[in-house]
Amino acid sequence: MALRDDAPLDAPVFSSRKKGHLCESAVWRVVKTATKRAGIPKEVSCHWFRHAHASHA
Repeated sequence: MALRDDAPLDAPVFSSRKKGHLCESAVWRVVKTATKRAGIPKEVSCHWFRHAHASHA
């Protein structure tokens, strides 16, 4: 909550460069780029990260 500062409750968690919310295709591009930079040879999706986080937690 401290990181929210004075942001409204309906503010997006991840905002775009245009200060709006990230669209689904932008999130996919971020995931694909991060996957390549990390050298992960598998196809990775946003849903895969969700499951990885749940397993790790």
